[in-house]
Amino acid sequence: IFGWLILGEEIQVRSIVGSALILVGVYLVNLQARRRR
Repeated sequence: IFGWLILGEEIQVRSIVGSALILVGVYLVNLQARRRR
């Protein structure tokens, strides 16, 4: 049971980090698009 809780926490952290990276990527792309215009 404890192992499952640890794995669950790891999955949450990975999903949060992944979504954060995606948001940062989209933000950087938007900045580059604005600079080009």
